Amino acid sequence: MNDNTKKVFYILGALVAGYIVLVYIIPLIFKIIGIVIGTLLNIAIWVILVLALILIIHYIIKSVKK
Repeated sequence: MNDNTKKVFYILGALVAGYIVLVYIIPLIFKIIGIVIGTLLNIAIWVILVLALILIIHYIIKSVKK
């Protein structure tokens, strides 16, 4: 193969790889990150709600004992 032909195939391969990364891989990464962040936020909200409920129950019990 000629050097110019190798350069053309190399450039075409780089363009195809860039296209695949931009169209398929980056959106997949963002989707995975979104799912992880959404799950973590959901867990954090439930933990905060449970802690708030425990604190309210603690305050009520403390008030009733006095």
